[in-house]
Amino acid sequence: MNDNKVEIILDTDIGGDPDDFFALLWLLSQDNIVIKAICCTPGRTSQVRFLSRLLLACKVSNIRLGFPSLRNIKEHHVNDFHFNFLKSVNLSEECSSIEPEPADELLHELFKCNPERLLLTIGPLTNIKQFLKKYHSVEIKKSFTMEGYTDQNHNGFPFPDKFKGKQFVPAYNFIADRGAARSFLDCDNIREK
Repeated sequence: MNDNKVEIILDTDIGGDPDDFFALLWLLSQDNIVIKAICCTPGRTSQVRFLSRLLLACKVSNIRLGFPSLRNIKEHHVNDFHFNFLKSVNLSEECSSIEPEPADELLHELFKCNPERLLLTIGPLTNIKQFLKKYHSVEIKKSFTMEGYTDQNHNGFPFPDKFKGKQFVPAYNFIADRGAARSFLDCDNIREK
């Protein structure tokens, strides 16, 4: 691997609001970033379908997908915005799907062989909690967590109704799974947070 490239393992709840979708597109466009894996929560089959189609559209075939191993949620999670985008680039819904792996095992494998990889979390930390619980001795040198906060200055974009009139908006990615956030913040094996 070129020393100028940053290897990333992305943990996301892609499929609801489009913020994670745009973050992933930006990451894929960067020459100095190599995404080794994308782990998703809550781990719905619609997320597998969407990510498989998106990676195909971006001509990316070397990114592994990790999903929670404790549950098999089949309900729809990905909103119409995401699939409408894929239709706009002429990807059929019948395209091949990437076979997902258990997220905790995937995280273990990737960090055990290289703890220098960056853990980038842009969703609730549920996968990270399961990984830390099962593989508590694996070291991760660096992590960056987007907390999901928003303020009322949206640079001309409409402010979401769910935040109107609020003075304080809790960091969604931490409060969506508080136990997972606590496990992550308390973990001594994650060196830089």
